[in-house]
Amino acid sequence: MSEQLTRLRSELLALPANDRFSITRDLLISLDDVEFQDDETALEAELERRARLIEDGAERGMPIEEVFERIRKKLA
Repeated sequence: MSEQLTRLRSELLALPANDRFSITRDLLISLDDVEFQDDETALEAELERRARLIEDGAERGMPIEEVFERIRKKLA
């Protein structure tokens, strides 16, 4: 989050509840014509993108045993 956004967020959260509600309503209305991907669609697109990178040779996979070992080390 940018410094400007962090500052703006703090200022907005300090406003009285009625003002925050009004701003929230206006922001939500401004998003009426925006299409959002649901989480499942976004995940599927990301998986497809990563699979293409591996298939094209731009990235390489990692054996699952190595993945689990890295996770174990981070959690230890």
